[in-house]
Amino acid sequence: IVVVDGELKKTGDDEGALARGGWCQDYLLDELGLIGDATCSDEGRGCFRPDSLMAGPSGAKVAFLPIRGIVQGISGQPSAPETSLQEIVEYLRKILILRKVPIFKGLAEQQIDSLSKALVSTDWDERQVVFEKGTKGDAFFIISSGAVTIDPDGDLNRTLKRGACFGERALLFSEPRSAK
Repeated sequence: IVVVDGELKKTGDDEGALARGGWCQDYLLDELGLIGDATCSDEGRGCFRPDSLMAGPSGAKVAFLPIRGIVQGISGQPSAPETSLQEIVEYLRKILILRKVPIFKGLAEQQIDSLSKALVSTDWDERQVVFEKGTKGDAFFIISSGAVTIDPDGDLNRTLKRGACFGERALLFSEPRSAK
């Protein structure tokens, strides 16, 4: 939500207000990390939630973009999937993850959309082995949250974080996994 004119106030709060040019985002966008860690334009006064706002004494004119519109804009698809809000958020999360992968940068929107439908999200517990060195590769991994330690020789070589990828060599060159 962006305040175009007037002001928005927190419901039941006489002190804080979002004036013209101020903005806030929905908790779903917080989860996706679309605007980093910020949830409002004026963090000094505390953050505003779209579900707790009312127009100020002179009224307010606001602009907002619904989640389906964000999905359409980011995915390049003419219409958002007709599914639950959680499925829409997961679809959008996948599109955003895929767009950050360097080898996918040159792909067309349709190709990214197809990849998003094939992308499987899996959670791994801390210290759980994703794959063993020497095994056959059947997947390419993209870290969407957390970190992964690459351990080729048992000496904890390096740590990859959000947005990093691994496992591509085994797929591209039909060779066994080179690290665990």
